[in-house]
Amino acid sequence: MNTTITFEEMKAMCHAACRERQACKEGFAQMLRAETPTQLLRAWTDNWADVWKDRYADMLAGKVEGLYAQYRREFHDVGLWVNECCGRGRVLITGVAIGGQIAEHPNGGENAAGMHGPTNDGPSSDDGPNGGQSAEHPNGDESPTSNERPMMVVRVGGTARAFVVGGAEVHAYGNSIVYNHAAQDAVVVLHDYAHGFIEAGRVVARDQSHVQVSGDGVLAECYGRSEVFMTAGTLTDHGHHSIEAYGERAVVKGCVTRRITLADGARMMNEIINKE
Repeated sequence: MNTTITFEEMKAMCHAACRERQACKEGFAQMLRAETPTQLLRAWTDNWADVWKDRYADMLAGKVEGLYAQYRREFHDVGLWVNECCGRGRVLITGVAIGGQIAEHPNGGENAAGMHGPTNDGPSSDDGPNGGQSAEHPNGDESPTSNERPMMVVRVGGTARAFVVGGAEVHAYGNSIVYNHAAQDAVVVLHDYAHGFIEAGRVVARDQSHVQVSGDGVLAECYGRSEVFMTAGTLTDHGHHSIEAYGERAVVKGCVTRRITLADGARMMNEIINKE
């Protein structure tokens, strides 16, 4: 079956999504002026908050993967990758493989170190471009989603910035950054010196990573020398360098109070936690 998507079809698809979500006039006009796939994708990156944080990404769900498969070079020309990482640029994580199927552990069937899994909580010397996978985090460790439905696993590293819009297990290494605005099914695991800005789903901070939690339903865990800043959500403390919690919507579970700041109604629930 021929699944080729012409530029005209690609442009019509993007315009329909713009009209439905009532995109800003400037961004819509830029897409209308596009005469090549690269120019059209440049309109995406120039209006990036609208693409990944608004309903635009939802409207293209299950379609962007096909576009990426066909126009991979044009995506890369504007610094954009989909469900894979080369250590730089933006990575859009949809949790859907090409063809619309959920992919379980596409990186060779390997589970990476995750929630409740053993770890060496020290800095890594490897934040290589192909996902930034570190030898200090062996793939045989338990995955956060190992006992749940199959979920795509995506590894990012280097200085890449990952934007999660679908259910996926994301492992961030090196100095990469992960953003999750509304993907409730997503799980983010931060290794090395990675940063996370998490408003939905689950997050695990390991090593010397830093996470900012600001969503009421977020379930977070911290280990090692990680740093946590939170204004909402529930954090289970297995070990930390510092925890700062502000506001009545922030809850910390643990039995250690050292280097923990609670203010503006934030609460701590004393519990005996497995420190690993």
